[in-house]
Amino acid sequence: MEVSITYRQLLKNDKLQYRKLRLESLNHSPENFEATYEEEYGKAELSFEKSLNEVHKNFIGFGAFDGDHLVGIALFKRSEYAKTSHKGEILQIYIREEFRNKKFGLALLKSLIDFAWKTYPSLESIRASLIQRNLPARCLLYKLGFTIYGIENSYFKTQDGYDHVVLMNLEKVNYLKK
Repeated sequence: MEVSITYRQLLKNDKLQYRKLRLESLNHSPENFEATYEEEYGKAELSFEKSLNEVHKNFIGFGAFDGDHLVGIALFKRSEYAKTSHKGEILQIYIREEFRNKKFGLALLKSLIDFAWKTYPSLESIRASLIQRNLPARCLLYKLGFTIYGIENSYFKTQDGYDHVVLMNLEKVNYLKK
């Protein structure tokens, strides 16, 4: 059976599905996120859920949908300050396990980035940070033109020690050349 995935901006009525998938991401891939499942589960409203309730000029959430079911999420935030409003950041990307390795994550992130360039004409670059050992995410970002500009050592402290974070950046001029 062929899967037909659509990509679109998350809307207010996607709030419950977003919450469920966000919590799933924290439960299934805790090493990749700053927040823990336990920290987020107890909240009445997650940070991005607040943005879905109102028009927020600096946040964009995109979803990958299999029919009406949300199977992937990607979040973007543009800097709210005048001196840095030319910069944005990928806050999260997560694809449900059964939809991985089928290029849906790449298509979702590309849809989000294309929308961000269009929505914010003055946007010049997009940053992303990820756990150093998360090679699939790093490969995904490389495919879109992101490059490494640094490593932040000992960013996450866990029971098992520390995780380093790779800092990546995508320049609009390089992205548009692809």
